[in-house]
Amino acid sequence: MPHPLFRAIRPFLFSSAFILLGLISASAQDLVISGSASASLQTSYDPPEYGFPGVLQMSSTVGVPATINTSGASGYVDLEFVAPIGDQINVTPDASGDDLYISAYYVASSNAGLSLNGAIIVTFTGLVGTAPTFSSGGSYFGYSYGEEALDLDFNATTTLSDFSFTGIEISIPISGVGNNVQLSQSGIAQIQVSNDSYSGATPPNNPQLLSVTSPEPVPEPSAIAFLGLSAFSLPFLRRLIRRRTC
Repeated sequence: MPHPLFRAIRPFLFSSAFILLGLISASAQDLVISGSASASLQTSYDPPEYGFPGVLQMSSTVGVPATINTSGASGYVDLEFVAPIGDQINVTPDASGDDLYISAYYVASSNAGLSLNGAIIVTFTGLVGTAPTFSSGGSYFGYSYGEEALDLDFNATTTLSDFSFTGIEISIPISGVGNNVQLSQSGIAQIQVSNDSYSGATPPNNPQLLSVTSPEPVPEPSAIAFLGLSAFSLPFLRRLIRRRTC
């Protein structure tokens, strides 16, 4: 039987344990990289040559922070890309082998003390259609040759079909707790759709593999009711006109 003193302080011990666990959970600080995709797209085309097929790529550059600090970072690296306000990102592949890439790259001159560790979690917002699954590709977070590199490179692993979305978040677990290191963006962050066996029309007459547009407006319920009423009234108006002309 527990000692009377233990029974008296047991509620306080359990409360303290829950508070401590809450503090530990709250201390996890994700390293978040967020940005908005550009509505202006870049098209790259390499014609077939030397027996190799043509390559067509369409990309949207994403405006991410030029620098991020890893101090205290733990938990996850979160890459959050969104469409411009009021717009959506459309993926419209022209062949079954088209690829979708989402990427960002940062470097520093000292060790952040972090590494990627685990499977990615992908979450879409405003999704219309069927989104592909993704792999972490060549993603890497580590220090070598005197340089820290955070290379986030995610690619679709299933066949693309037409779909659209307003935002995507890709989270990947990290090991360690970040040192006070500032990472600087290197290259561009982007969303890209690529056909590496392209044989169609050359730009600007190429198919639009990627686009950023405003969503199709949804009719208001009152407008739908008015249209229904108008359609119902047409036969009556026709009969009335006939009677007056006879």
